[in-house]
Amino acid sequence: MSGQSDRSGRRRDARTRVDAWAGTLPRVQRRVGWAALAGLAGLLFGLTAVGVSWSAGTSIAHHDPLGAAEAAGLGALTLVFWWWIALGAWNRYRPPIDPATGRPERAEEPVGPWGIVGRVLVVVLVLAFVGGGGWLAWEARQATRAAEDVRHRAEREASRRELTVADVDRARAAELTWAGDQEGPDPYDQLLEVEGAYVSDVSVDGNRAAILLRLPDSPPCVVVDIDADDLISTRLSNACT
Repeated sequence: MSGQSDRSGRRRDARTRVDAWAGTLPRVQRRVGWAALAGLAGLLFGLTAVGVSWSAGTSIAHHDPLGAAEAAGLGALTLVFWWWIALGAWNRYRPPIDPATGRPERAEEPVGPWGIVGRVLVVVLVLAFVGGGGWLAWEARQATRAAEDVRHRAEREASRRELTVADVDRARAAELTWAGDQEGPDPYDQLLEVEGAYVSDVSVDGNRAAILLRLPDSPPCVVVDIDADDLISTRLSNACT
């Protein structure tokens, strides 16, 4: 009987020690909200990468290296932000485990007043970035659609007028004279009239010419190119000066 009592006592002591040791392990409560935030940030990271690649590629195709550089710079900052949000949220949902001890490297700590303030600020920042990014994307899309409409109208009108490099050169010379006294109509307006835009500047380089059309919400702007054979083509550009 005494032997059984001793064994039972030792088992109870062992369970007590295990329970006490287990109680020292930091408890990590996985909150679904952190996982949802990490997933949302990861999705927005991917969408931003696609959008930046498309914007930079479009600018390069339109011979606008400045626009490509601006898109790449702003995109890089946005990508860093979403990566920081995604990684931080995932580490809070599933903190890394120390292989030596098998314990989480960071224990879940009680949320104090400053912790609540910090989380509210994170939510505000995320909503601001999402809302601001969506609004900017919508504005950019509307501006691009308007510029595309003007581009098509400008190409048709320039072709109808059969504009040549010589026409652009004469308009440039007349503009210099008109800028001094501003008598009569603007030579640029007479050169090319397009609904929704106006001629902001022209350039002549040897046997090639270009007409820059600005919209009310430019950039982007529309460029009418005339080559050495007086063939007309149009393109969009973010370089509107």
